[in-house]
Amino acid sequence: SEPPPAKPQPQQEETPQESPKAGEKAAPQKLPPEEENISHYEALGIDSKATLVQIKKAYYAKSRLYHPDKAHDDPYATARFQRVAEAYTTLSNVQKRAQYDATLIMNQACGSPRIP
Repeated sequence: SEPPPAKPQPQQEETPQESPKAGEKAAPQKLPPEEENISHYEALGIDSKATLVQIKKAYYAKSRLYHPDKAHDDPYATARFQRVAEAYTTLSNVQKRAQYDATLIMNQACGSPRIP
């Protein structure tokens, strides 16, 4: 015998975006337009010749500054915090940093305004 046909699911009305529940990721926020095309080095406020120690120190300083729990009055805090974390993840890894630097050089050589 065949199983009974599946019951149709009731359609749920769309609700406005709510805060993510525990364990869920929040939708990424946008950065202000003037910060969208800055490099990872600029995001951390360091020189492209910075050492790993300098990168780590800049990351900790910026992450404390932009942490969403600390920067209540900054509507871009979450996006900035995520940007700083991404910059640190890339620049603190020797292989990822070399690839990132090569991409920056190629973009500059081609005249591309896009910064990875």
